Amino acid sequence: MKFSIRIILFLGLTLPVGAIGQNLQNLTLSEAIQVALENKPGLKTLDLDAQLVAAKTEVLKLKRQPQVSATVDIQLNPVLQTSVIPVGAFNPALGSDATATVRFGTLWQNAAGITAVQTLYDPSIAAQIREQEFQQQLIVADREKTAADLSLEVARAYYAVLIATEELAFAKADSARAQLFYEETRKRQEGGKLLQNEVNSASISMNAAALKLEQTRLNRQQLLKNLCFRMGVDPGRAAEIAFSGNLASSLQQIERQNLEAFDAAALVQNRPELRQLYLDSEWQNLKIEVEKKRTSPTLSATAYAGANNLSDDAPFFAENSWFGNVFVGLKLNVPISAYWQHQQYFPQYRLKQQQNVLKATALKDQYQNDFENARLSHTLALRSMEAHVRDLELTRQNVHLIRDRFSEGVALASAVLNAETAVQQTQYNYLRSAYDLLLADLELRRILGRIK
Repeated sequence: MKFSIRIILFLGLTLPVGAIGQNLQNLTLSEAIQVALENKPGLKTLDLDAQLVAAKTEVLKLKRQPQVSATVDIQLNPVLQTSVIPVGAFNPALGSDATATVRFGTLWQNAAGITAVQTLYDPSIAAQIREQEFQQQLIVADREKTAADLSLEVARAYYAVLIATEELAFAKADSARAQLFYEETRKRQEGGKLLQNEVNSASISMNAAALKLEQTRLNRQQLLKNLCFRMGVDPGRAAEIAFSGNLASSLQQIERQNLEAFDAAALVQNRPELRQLYLDSEWQNLKIEVEKKRTSPTLSATAYAGANNLSDDAPFFAENSWFGNVFVGLKLNVPISAYWQHQQYFPQYRLKQQQNVLKATALKDQYQNDFENARLSHTLALRSMEAHVRDLELTRQNVHLIRDRFSEGVALASAVLNAETAVQQTQYNYLRSAYDLLLADLELRRILGRIK
């Protein structure tokens, strides 16, 4: 009878190139998580997002500084505007109806100068800067959420290797016993003490154990590669991985710890999903503030210093062709219709806040329900594992006793094979319950936000 632990692998389509030089010997779970946090590109992308937000904030701050620009205008007037002037009104000698056509302007009309604009009062700038800076907190929460998800993936992959390593040790022992039993049955058959069918059964059992050993070895190799993928390490380094402890030490650590009670208040600090909701509600407040500030009056000062050139000839440096022009002014802008337009944005922001409150309440209820389920699974898995440890010891004793009786000629070969099958079944049950305990403990820590 064949038994194996089936662990589903979630492998990506591509594998990242891990950092070179990271030590993978005596690897603890915390160290594996740290390696993943250093290597995986998802976190690095969020770090770049933070830098982008910081750069945008600096751009907004520039609005507070004077804006200085230089302009040079060159204008050609091939056809000048002509007006009819009633010259008779100014010179009666010409007659009261006398008129004259006068051309205004010059062929060339140029200007050069410097303009400076300084914002004196614009509350929307400060509000926009606060909103932009607040996005840094949102990115931090996103980073914590990504790190928590990544830590969970690494922990599952790490535990899968722990189970596979123990399963490989069992498979090696099973294969060795099957080999010895086959050799013993063959010798006894040659001595005329066993029938050929009993030797054949021992041979089948030996072949099955060898196949199981090979499958288990390949499964562990693949799980090590999966762990490398989760850590952002080159899968070619999978053979370098060596854990600091084994399954037994990990289980002992879990058994020694006391189960924590559910603390809803602590979740706000430990669960990034809740922090994201609370931060998003604060962000909606900032959006409302920004919209209000956009409708506030603004005041700016403008200064210009330059000169105008009026000439019929080029180049434009003829004597008395340039005339200075300097002015200083204030500009007050009071939005009127924009005030009512921006009022339409407020309801959607307030509705988003109400939605966040409902989501946070639902998440807390879900966490408490998940915690109670995980706590029960933890208790059941621990009791089941303790029972299977005792059963494993008993089934191994039975194998030794029955093999001794077989050697004495008072037990059949089938009895030995049945005892070996019982050992393999108990080993499977033990590994299954141990894996359930590891996952239950991991689930409790996930709910409480304490995977490290």
